[in-house]
Amino acid sequence: MKSSVRIPKIFVNAEFQRLLWLNLNWGLVASVILVFGLFIAMRTDSVRLAEYLAILGGFGLSFAALACLILISRSLKRDISSNMFDQLRMSSLSPWQMAYSRLIAAPVLGWVVFACSWLCLIAAYMIGAPKNDLTMMMLAMLPLSVWTLLCLFLTNSLQFKRGLQQWSGNGTQIVLLIINAAIMQPHLLGALSDIREKFDSADFTNSFVDFMMTPSSAVEVAFSTIWPAILMSIAVNAAMAQRLHLRPSRHIFLLCSLLLPFTYAGQMLTMPWPLTCLQLAFSYASTAALSILCQDNRPSTFQTGLQALSQGDFRRAFNHLPSWIFLLPLALVFSSLLSTTLTITLLLNLLVLWCVVTACCSKPLRFNSITIALCANALLHILYYIAFFMR
Repeated sequence: MKSSVRIPKIFVNAEFQRLLWLNLNWGLVASVILVFGLFIAMRTDSVRLAEYLAILGGFGLSFAALACLILISRSLKRDISSNMFDQLRMSSLSPWQMAYSRLIAAPVLGWVVFACSWLCLIAAYMIGAPKNDLTMMMLAMLPLSVWTLLCLFLTNSLQFKRGLQQWSGNGTQIVLLIINAAIMQPHLLGALSDIREKFDSADFTNSFVDFMMTPSSAVEVAFSTIWPAILMSIAVNAAMAQRLHLRPSRHIFLLCSLLLPFTYAGQMLTMPWPLTCLQLAFSYASTAALSILCQDNRPSTFQTGLQALSQGDFRRAFNHLPSWIFLLPLALVFSSLLSTTLTITLLLNLLVLWCVVTACCSKPLRFNSITIALCANALLHILYYIAFFMR
């Protein structure tokens, strides 16, 4: 008679306790509270208390977010250098327990700064700000906004030691990614001008920004904050599972990318259909570009995925094929409903990026291939602009 071994559930998170013990210092906690108290006591009578607390809370939130990112990065680097992270593979804790421990216990001092800043903003709102449901809901959702940011940062930080031909998530690549996104803006602005002429709307772009950035109800504010927090929690759990237990996570990236545009579901229900199509096209094109950069695009991976797809094994195909294969057609479909120029612009930009990344990853190089690909892609666009303006 065979008897299966049942692993008992772990209710005490030892990793959370370890990180808390390493990072929690009651003296520093008291110092943070004392600093906020001193800043409040330094207020002069010429400055209104509500405005002073709002400014102090705003600066505190910025410092808290930066402190949390630095503390998480320091915690990861310390565990990696001491081989502690490799030992976590043998732990019976779940990837989610590992993930939220790294998000809460490692940057605990940053969370203390956030709590003090949050209380300052709430006090400013209660003392002098005009009362309305939108402001109250935005204040209530601030912890989830910070949580989403930290989940995104940890998901990117877990891409370490993937090899010189894959995304590593370092600061250089992040800066180059922002530069490439900025360089592509003139192409998109030209396509938007074509859309404005087609729909006879002089303020098409302004209407798009207004619909996306100005929610009309507290429910929209809550949903647009809770939804990305849920998606990023799923993403960081998948990244931790892949890092510790080599579980495939491409289908999770694809699922989160497909559901991400519904962050603005409330606004999409009320905005005109061209704005909805534009939002979906930009969202899927952006995630397709991230898939090209961050996921494995080697020919062997394509062959394995296409072979599984031809055999009807869709789960195995989703785990091997990069997500941009599914996201790019969606972006082209929604953009084609608006303008042929926008469709061609998105297609050419993403195809050029894919060709550059594939060429750089085809041969082993001394430096990271994705970093070189980002530099080459930016250089190609700059040369194109120079040639365009000189003709």
